[in-house]
Amino acid sequence: LHRVDRRQRQMCIRDRFYLALFLSFFNGFSQNKTTINAVFNDTDKSIQINQSITFQNTSNDVLNLIYLQDWTNSYSEKDTPLANRFAEEFKNTFHFANIEDRGFTDIQSITYLSNTLKFERLKNQIDIIKIDLKDDLNPGSTVTLQLSYKLRVQNDKFTRYGFTDKEEFHLRYWYIVPAVYDGKWQYYSNKDLNDQFVTPYAVSYTHLRAHETVLDL
Repeated sequence: LHRVDRRQRQMCIRDRFYLALFLSFFNGFSQNKTTINAVFNDTDKSIQINQSITFQNTSNDVLNLIYLQDWTNSYSEKDTPLANRFAEEFKNTFHFANIEDRGFTDIQSITYLSNTLKFERLKNQIDIIKIDLKDDLNPGSTVTLQLSYKLRVQNDKFTRYGFTDKEEFHLRYWYIVPAVYDGKWQYYSNKDLNDQFVTPYAVSYTHLRAHETVLDL
């Protein structure tokens, strides 16, 4: 297990065509992986994503649900754990921000083997998604989820990550990742601590962008 921190690799992409990147996040002890196809639109500050997540049950327990961390959605309301942290630190910019400056995630579908899965956001943690698996996930087994969703990217004035005044995407913790299960589910909301808790996983990433995008992955 590891926490993603500031020492992670930063990439700056300026290509005007399709760019396929295969990132070296693979850990030999983990079979978790995700594939992301992302189309960036700076007209409405959005990213359309088609993503697959392969999650391996490395525990001795049978799992019938899975949790995902969706930190872009932590900007969607003024009473999220992130918003509460801003208030505790007397940062009023977010509280008075227009809805156009706040980010959110619109999940269009989550499927497994072409079957639609039921999901819900936790009541007091709307950046955490609970998915009911239709079949038990036995120890050592894997499940591959297919996600389709659209991100509305927040203004970068809140945390330095988001859509900038120069109409650039400067992103961190922007796509959905599975939470850790180590005998119990370890899922955490975004509180702007730069410490997302995830297992190592392999990423392949396809990107379409016309201007500059800075990604901390």
